[in-house]
Amino acid sequence: MSISTFAVIAAVITIQRSIVATFRVGIERFLGTLIGVAGGLSFLGLTVLAFNSFPDVLHAFTFYLLMTLGTLVVIYLCKIIKFASGSIVCVMVFVGIMFAVGSQTPFVDALWRTVGTLIGVIMAMLVNILIFPPNPNRCGDKGIVCIGDDGTAYCVDDEEFD
Repeated sequence: MSISTFAVIAAVITIQRSIVATFRVGIERFLGTLIGVAGGLSFLGLTVLAFNSFPDVLHAFTFYLLMTLGTLVVIYLCKIIKFASGSIVCVMVFVGIMFAVGSQTPFVDALWRTVGTLIGVIMAMLVNILIFPPNPNRCGDKGIVCIGDDGTAYCVDDEEFD
């Protein structure tokens, strides 16, 4: 997949009904990508090491064992740092790196995923700022303007996004 594909995916997933919510989801998406990339590259390195150490007959078993362990490690790492909301992104990026889904080497693929995600998060923020800008006069000091499913605007407190 190309950098533009990762950017579009990140933008679509990141964009929310308010700038604050988009920023929060964008940070989660980017951090999740970073953790998934780090875990994926680490366990891919372990896989290469294991392939050089074990006979060919055990390669598939070794790969799936390391894939399972790596997935558990990435999820547990998210739990330790109290980042449960990013665990899905972490696992998806981890699996993508482990299977070397991109057309490049795993390191280059990881770099493109990270840069594409960052571009997508920035795009989502720009959409919230330029296309759906907040109207401070609508809510005054009550909170954040959100758009409902039916297209109507309503005000919510900042605390709703914590």
